[in-house]
Amino acid sequence: MFNQGCARFSGSLSRDAQQTLVRAVESLGGTLDSWAEAADVGRTYAALRGPVELKGLGATLPGATIGAFSALEVSGASERALCALNEAFTGPSRPTGIRDCIRGKQSVVVEFDDAVTSLGFILDVIDVHARLRTVRLLLPLNDRTLAAFVGDELAIAHLDHTRIVEYHLGESA
Repeated sequence: MFNQGCARFSGSLSRDAQQTLVRAVESLGGTLDSWAEAADVGRTYAALRGPVELKGLGATLPGATIGAFSALEVSGASERALCALNEAFTGPSRPTGIRDCIRGKQSVVVEFDDAVTSLGFILDVIDVHARLRTVRLLLPLNDRTLAAFVGDELAIAHLDHTRIVEYHLGESA
């Protein structure tokens, strides 16, 4: 079965460390790519793909948090807005799908389960608290999440993820 997930690492990883991890995952038939560092909060993210069991990767990727979640970094907002965002995503009324939220000096990183809480809802919460900001995807969106977001934005109910061009290009490549 083809899985798409991600791995989160504490701190910054050197290129050599990344390549060692890539080779380890490739030896299991998967890929580890799309590396993104959220330096302000001391985390590094990578996308996991391929016919590997996410739960079984703990021994292969020691110290990594592995799962099927999305991650966004919000920066460029005021101190007050970052505090409000952190409270919105960590407080008692936080959305159900929030897995983790960490505040840095100049950013907030939000990890969420997009099967539980939609990307559109997360972006709406960010817009309410931090109108002037930059949002950076730390991991690529899966086709299901992207289709749901585009469908919501374009008011197309239940947009089929197989209608996304990249999906078809990936099959033919």
